[in-house]
Amino acid sequence: MVAQERSARTRQRLVHAAAVEIDENGYERATLTRICKYAQLSIGALTFHFNSKRDLADAVRADARALTNDRMKQVAHGHAPGLDCLIHLTGELAHLLETEVVVRSAARLERDCPGDGGWLESWLPAVRCLLREAQRSEELRPGVDPQVMTALAVHLVTGAETFARASAGGADPHLPAVATQLERMWEVVLRGAVATP
Repeated sequence: MVAQERSARTRQRLVHAAAVEIDENGYERATLTRICKYAQLSIGALTFHFNSKRDLADAVRADARALTNDRMKQVAHGHAPGLDCLIHLTGELAHLLETEVVVRSAARLERDCPGDGGWLESWLPAVRCLLREAQRSEELRPGVDPQVMTALAVHLVTGAETFARASAGGADPHLPAVATQLERMWEVVLRGAVATP
């Protein structure tokens, strides 16, 4: 039992180190040597748990999906389906991007080496579902296409990733948290930015 717990901790250290390395350098430039150095483990320990850098990236994605799924469940329990839940969900995604290196890394992996089981697919179906529900309950104006709103949500979360990455690198401390910025953007979108004549 002790050996299994130690093995699980070692594996988790490697996944976290891989997330840091991928977040900072991208998948292509990430090296197993730097991952081991950051984790303070040997290459032997790494190869015991993972056969390749791709396997490590898959483990990062899996951890990010698990964190995201947990957060989505929390949001779903606290909000009625529809736009309110969508706004809170995207805010929580932004918060995860800002505070969890494994989530930021998984988002970067979406671009660096797209494949099955990416981070986007862990939350995009929920966004689509919430927008369909918003349309059914007439929260959206007639003529507003849920697919366009879905694309907007993806763009807002992707933009939040950019801000989160910058703030992780020591961006302007006077800027509000990324989730707060995203909620303010939703307010502008939902109220409209153009004055009525």
